[in-house]
Parts: sequence; structure tokens; C-alpha cells
Amino acid sequence: MLATKAFGMGIDIDDIEVVIHFAPTGNVCDYVQEIGRAARRKNLKGTARYHYDKKDFKYINRLHGLSAIKKYQLISVVQKIYELYKLNKKSNLLLDAENFAYIFENRNDENSSVNKVKTALLMIQRDFEAKYGFSPISVRPIPLFAEGYFEVRPLIQRKLCADYGDCLEEVESIRHICRVNLKKIWRKDYPQKTFPQFKYLLYSRSEELDFNKRYSLNPALCVTINFEANFYTKFKVLWKAFKDFVKESIPSRKNLSIDDMVKNLVDNCGVNKYKAQSICEIIMASMSAYARLNSRSIHRMFGEKTFAGGNIKYFFTVTVNSYFWRVEQLTREIVDGTQENKFYLLNITGNTAKEYSAMLGILEAMGALSFDMSGGANSQIFVHINQIGNLKNILNNRGQYRNRILDTVTERHQTSVDTLTRIFEGNFSSAEIWDLLENYFLGIKDR
Repeated sequence: MLATKAFGMGIDIDDIEVVIHFAPTGNVCDYVQEIGRAARRKNLKGTARYHYDKKDFKYINRLHGLSAIKKYQLISVVQKIYELYKLNKKSNLLLDAENFAYIFENRNDENSSVNKVKTALLMIQRDFEAKYGFSPISVRPIPLFAEGYFEVRPLIQRKLCADYGDCLEEVESIRHICRVNLKKIWRKDYPQKTFPQFKYLLYSRSEELDFNKRYSLNPALCVTINFEANFYTKFKVLWKAFKDFVKESIPSRKNLSIDDMVKNLVDNCGVNKYKAQSICEIIMASMSAYARLNSRSIHRMFGEKTFAGGNIKYFFTVTVNSYFWRVEQLTREIVDGTQENKFYLLNITGNTAKEYSAMLGILEAMGALSFDMSGGANSQIFVHINQIGNLKNILNNRGQYRNRILDTVTERHQTSVDTLTRIFEGNFSSAEIWDLLENYFLGIKDR
């Protein structure tokens, strides 16, 4: 049987005698579980074999880097909470997870971004509690938004109110954007479904929900935006420096790392390296998403090369100019489309909303604006700010911030990789390998 790791872990057959790894798995725990598929029947003798190349762990480290939460992301989350605190002027914040998603853009799994938001918030809270016995923030994921924003034509508005009473309010008259009380509709006609089920069917416009056949509602997001006084200056200076640096590398196909991009912004724009790293990481995540969403209409904008230690460098092509143009277009549309600090995104289940969300994230990372999204299909997160001063201290001393939980995760990964490397390269006997594995799980460090 040939299986991927995900499928192989689910195999429950008791007469497997040999498990062969074409390449080493990512950590010791998974390796032990995977070879444990062999010899489940009492009288069988199991054998674990592996094919190994020294380059394998370069890719394992890279995959870990793609999935792991990074220090700059935790600091970006703190920055976002601080901006939302200033924008809302209150300590109790009920937030859409979409507010943070641009920090954790995942090119393979959209749900992963939302999960990372929740994980990062809890990592910040638990780390403070472990260090000091209290945390400046208290985090609690809660059920989905009870209200949503939709484009609803006047005729449909009247029909909805006739059937469900006072269930909506028009908040923008040009496109007829309405705030709709979804729980009121759910309680009246769909209590046999859970509220999350009802909302999922509504936003996915499934025909399983007869409500979608009777009413035409176009989902929207409400974005509250606060522009800084020197909005354009901040954006133009930082954006020009990043764009020019990338474009200069194209003729020679020079490889650029994130560190190279960060140094460019630090040297040419006077920002500190932690802010510069956040800007560059978020721009590259946005660029990856743009390339993925437009893969059928444009040629490859950039390529990646992985070097020793999992370090990634990029080389760019002239096609990247389409991304630069799109970012500048979106910036103009956000500025022109914001009325009384409100910007409404329509068709939020499509790709356009993802582009706007990423663009808002770039502008916020640059310090050009702050924003708060609400009314989407994602779950809410309740954040209570106990002490804003501790968050400001992190932002004022980014270089000194350490999260012990994050450090522990990184250390465990490296220990796991070191142990696997030793097993695969050491020419040990079967008994010696089992001793190494047992010592790993018992926390005994081998010399």
C-alpha cells in the first residue's frame, strides 16, 4: 500500500509487516506512530525501513517554518489589538477573526488562518499568565456573529420585514447595504438546525436552505477605517522603497530573502527592523495569495529557492508589476470608497474581498491606517483588555519580547529534527534506535 502521511496514519490493518519511509517524517512523535502501523498482530515481526537524503531535513525545516507561528506574527497581533482598542475606545472587544487573518495568510488552507489567530491570542495570554500570574488580555472564542451585513434590494427589504418583523436596518443607501439580525430569522424558521449550520448554508447560498430561494441577499463585510493624518506619505514612501528594491532585482534574477527586504526598508525608510519585517512578511503573503488567485491569467511572478537551514529566497519576474499595479488600485478604491469611516465589501465569499483584506493589512502594518471588520461568516473572538500598558510595552520594545511558549515549540522541533537526523545517519542497531527514542520521550538528553 502506498500512502501519504495523512492517509497512512489512519491505516488500521493488523497484518502489515514492513513500513517504508521514502523520506523522514517531520518529528519523532509522528515517526513512532507511523512505524507503529507494523506488526499489530501478536505473532508478526515488523520492520521499519527508510530512504534518507541529507537534503530532506532542509524541506522539513521549511515546512515547519510555513506552519509555525512566528514572533513577528505575535507582535503583529498585539499591534492589531492595540489599534482596535484605540479605534473602538473600549476594553471589551467583540472581534471578527478576519481582522487578524492577513497576518497568517495560508496558501493551502484558509481555515488554518483563523485557527492560527485563536492560537496566537491564547499563546500571548498563557505566556503572560505563566510569567506574571496575570495577562493584559483575556481571550475567549464564542459563537458566530448574530448579525450580518448584506446588500438587500428595497423590495426584498420590505418582504423580509413583513415575514420577520424588524429584522434589518439599511446602513448605506447607495448600494442598499443592510445590517440583518440573523438570529431572529433562524429562531423563527430554522431552529431544527444549529445557528452555525444555518449561517453556513446562508453564506454559501446553498439550495438546501429554502430561505436562499425566497430572498436574494448578497453577503457583505463592514469595515471601520481610521486613516492616519499622513496616510499617503507613509504608504508612498514604504511602498516605493519595497517596489523599487524588488524591480531592481529582476534583470539579474537576484535572489532576495525577507531579511534583504527588511534591511532595505530599515536603511531607506528609517523604520525599525521589527516593523519592517512585519511589512515585508505581510506583503509577501499578499503577493502569494494574489499569484494563487490569478494563476490562470498571469505567468509566475516569483519563484522560491530553499537554502541550508530552510532559509527561503525569492527571485522575481516582470509579471510582479501586475501585483504592484493591483495594490495601488486597491489603495485608491479603499480611500475613495470610505464614507464616514465605513467601507463595505460585497461578495465576501469571492476572491475580491480577500484582496481588500490583505491590502488593509499592508496599510495597517505600514502605520497608514487602522481597521475593524465585522459581520462576516467567521466566528467571533471576545478580547477583554485588562491593562493596555503591557501591550504598549511590547510594541515599544519589540526586540526584547519573548514568548516562552513559542520558544518551547521551536526548541522541541529542533530537538526532534536532531534526534531523527542522528537515528537516520548513525548506523545504529535496532536496539540502539529504540533506546534513543525512549530517551527522547523520557526527556533524557543523549551525549
